[in-house]
Amino acid sequence: MYEQKINCPQCQSEILFDIYTLLKGGKFVCQNCHAEISLAKESRDQVKDTMDKFEDVKQQAFRQAVK
Repeated sequence: MYEQKINCPQCQSEILFDIYTLLKGGKFVCQNCHAEISLAKESRDQVKDTMDKFEDVKQQAFRQAVK
């Protein structure tokens, strides 16, 4: 499930990725130049906390919309 995309830092091609795969230590490879994209182990907890908060905000917004 690739919901996000970024530009490759090497060649600027679009790379589709899944944040949860990155949080588990996975990597994504640019199809054009083969640069690897990953998340530093030291950053995973902070990114996970931020993603959890973002999901909470989305759920709150959804609940408000269906009222």
